[in-house]
Amino acid sequence: DSLSYYAPRYSKGGDSLIFIATDYPNSLLTSIGVYNVKENSSKLIVNDSILKTEAVLSDDGNKLIFLGANEYAKYSPIGTKAPHGFDIYELNIKNNVIRRLTDFNSYQINHLNYMSKNRFLFSSFLDGKDGVFLYDDQTNNISMINVKNDSLKSLNGFSSAQYIND
Repeated sequence: DSLSYYAPRYSKGGDSLIFIATDYPNSLLTSIGVYNVKENSSKLIVNDSILKTEAVLSDDGNKLIFLGANEYAKYSPIGTKAPHGFDIYELNIKNNVIRRLTDFNSYQINHLNYMSKNRFLFSSFLDGKDGVFLYDDQTNNISMINVKNDSLKSLNGFSSAQYIND
């Protein structure tokens, strides 16, 4: 078929692979898929109008956390089109209910990491600050991670944030 798959992420136990599926450039619709490693089978489980760019599975495997954008546009005549207006969403796999967790409408969010129950790490440009952010869904608290030994006093533009629980 004409689908492309990208942004693969393994589940904590390594038995599932979460990915984004798209038929771009024929369509802007995106789906979230799950590949079961043991059964060698896959299925698309989220297929709605939200432009999805990344997804991770919660530790218990009951929720998918994903990044969704509400527009695909270019803001400059020399730029290329890209997703914008990002928020973090949660899909409860058991009842197939999607809930928007944030109200950022951010220009960009990427490198989403599930840390623990209700806590996420990601890279973004929020409120005029570029960096790595920690978000707690239970308290709606967001904080930027600051680097203490920044000898240049200007570190910003972080990317590929990864959470390692060791």
